[in-house]
Parts: sequence; C-alpha cells; structure tokens
Amino acid sequence: MRYAAEGPKHLRVVVHLHDGTAHPCLLAARKRARLQEWLEDLPLILECFV
Repeated sequence: MRYAAEGPKHLRVVVHLHDGTAHPCLLAARKRARLQEWLEDLPLILECFV
C-alpha cells in the first residue's frame, strides 16, 4: 500500500494486491487539517492491519 498527499486537500492511496493488480483511490478532505490527521494516523493504522 502506498499513500501520499496530492494537493492541499487530497490523499492518493494505491493498494497493491498479491496478484499484481493495483487499486488507486483519491480521497478528498474538507480541510487541510483533516488531510494532515489522515497522514499522521495512517502509519499507525497500517501497523495493525498490514
């Protein structure tokens, strides 16, 4: 799984499966602060599930 901020209010997420396929998604945050929260929390969440 890869993720990165894309612009001031968007988060690009790409999930790579074992079969080699990739599933991209672009999430829109209402505020820049929300995007920052996502970027701070995602590593902790991924530790639990990946």
